Amino acid sequence: MNSSNKNIPSYAMPYLFLSTSAQCGKFVKKLNLNIFHATFFPIYRHTFSEHLHLAAMKKMVFFTCLTLLFVSCNKELKLNDPDPHLFVKQIKQGTYRLHKKGENGDNLWLEMPVFSPVDIPVLLELASDTTHIRDYPLNPISSRRPFPEGRGYFILGECLLWTVEGIRNGARYGSLDPFLVRSETDTDGNYMALTTKEILAVRELYIEWWKNHKNGNWKGVNPLEDSGYIWF
Repeated sequence: MNSSNKNIPSYAMPYLFLSTSAQCGKFVKKLNLNIFHATFFPIYRHTFSEHLHLAAMKKMVFFTCLTLLFVSCNKELKLNDPDPHLFVKQIKQGTYRLHKKGENGDNLWLEMPVFSPVDIPVLLELASDTTHIRDYPLNPISSRRPFPEGRGYFILGECLLWTVEGIRNGARYGSLDPFLVRSETDTDGNYMALTTKEILAVRELYIEWWKNHKNGNWKGVNPLEDSGYIWF
């Protein structure tokens, strides 16, 4: 027994032990709490900071995407500096609205954008699309039916090739009407429209023409020469 406890009655020893144990327990508890704070609080604080940073990044990415979506949805096609992809998108959706205006501001007809030689590769690429469409900018001096006999719609790829031909001939329009026919008439003297397969074959002729002559006399070389096809 410790000398300091000599004067303590024996019956009080259990209470002393309990008191000492309680004090030790409080000390250990406090020590453990300090160790916990020292060990885990920096980790928690770091994790919480990372969480806030990640949340801020997610919010920034969300608003950036929302802004880009808003800009793309509200992008306008320019008549004198057109985007071929946007032009085709609007044609397919039926939302192309660049009209020639009358004196009173009324809509007269859909106007062809002013495409340039730099647009030819993209137009030829997009001409692989043979979607049937209802509207396309037509040559305003034509008074004929814009569709070939037996067909009541335009073919997108054929119209885009017609637009490329308009760039080549410098007239904005490939011919009076945006469709191809066989150069030889049928037995009744009628020109026959091309099939989808033939239109895609003509596209290959234009691709080859551009590949071989884009740095030379591309205006003076007719892609359809000796092909048996002509623009109507």
